Amino acid sequence: GLSSGFLQGLACPSSSSCFAVGAGGSGAVIIATTNGGATWTSQSYPSGLGLSSGFLQGLACPSSSSCFAVGAGGSGAVILATTNGGATWTSQSYPSGLGLSSGQLIDVACASSSSCFAVGAGGSGAVILVTTNGGATWTSQSYPSGLGLSSGVLIGLACPSSSSCFAVGGGGSGAVILATTNGGATWTSQSYPSGLGLSSGFLNGLACPSSSSCFAVGPENDATSSSSSGPAVILATTDGGR
Repeated sequence: GLSSGFLQGLACPSSSSCFAVGAGGSGAVIIATTNGGATWTSQSYPSGLGLSSGFLQGLACPSSSSCFAVGAGGSGAVILATTNGGATWTSQSYPSGLGLSSGQLIDVACASSSSCFAVGAGGSGAVILVTTNGGATWTSQSYPSGLGLSSGVLIGLACPSSSSCFAVGGGGSGAVILATTNGGATWTSQSYPSGLGLSSGFLNGLACPSSSSCFAVGPENDATSSSSSGPAVILATTDGGR
């Protein structure tokens, strides 16, 4: 069904091994290649998650055998994982009480096969999840109040190490950048330049090649809008967001 669908998440643990996720006419899609894209094959995931009418949009593959994918189906947010290169994908559980039964997870980042973070939004606002055991258990993490994230969303995530992570999105007070240096025990808000229209916008893409160096991108418009109200924005830090 991809002739009328989309691919949104991509992860390549090597130059020959890549995975992609999205949605087609038959629901969520996972495809993979082991020969640098000469051929791509479809991979199966568990039934009963509502993914036949859902989508996958975030993907992280810390190795060619280990991957995590997030999205949403008819039953709410979904986390999938494989430890054998996609031969089998299994569903993982997350805490209740976050509103994720009617929400979605948008991005996932893994510093290793055991250490991963995921972000998105539920009925109670933006969500941050973490696992330190390969997804056997996921727990919720807190972020600073006063950012409007109780009615907002976190969209982009980058974790250059198991202790250092950055997340971006937007809330009632505009674009948000969050960071942790202690594995998410505490998340702090980071400032960005004024005059970019981000006080009413959001950031939706993030890449951090190291704990000190990051780039973030986004439009100025609200996340629910289909058109931008101003020019695109690129932000950068070389000092860990200070």
